Amino acid sequence: MKTVRIRVHPNSKQEKCWKDGERYEIFVKAKAKEGRANEEALNSLSKILHVPLKNLFIIRGQRSPQKTVAVGEREGAEGILPKNSRKRR
Repeated sequence: MKTVRIRVHPNSKQEKCWKDGERYEIFVKAKAKEGRANEEALNSLSKILHVPLKNLFIIRGQRSPQKTVAVGEREGAEGILPKNSRKRR
């Protein structure tokens, strides 16, 4: 399974993303509350890498701006987000 390093910038005015060396810098409008910034960051990363969202998993840095994301299928894994942000209405 491949890993990608990202740095998330929550509460940004614009959504944008670029690669800085070996790390992706991802700016999202969502605040860092209840995993919303992580969710938007992974949506952006999914589009950049052209992989389905279900194949991205945060493996390190769930509550930190610096994160390590695994890219690939993982058997038995429900997904990428914290439990409390799974079912938002």
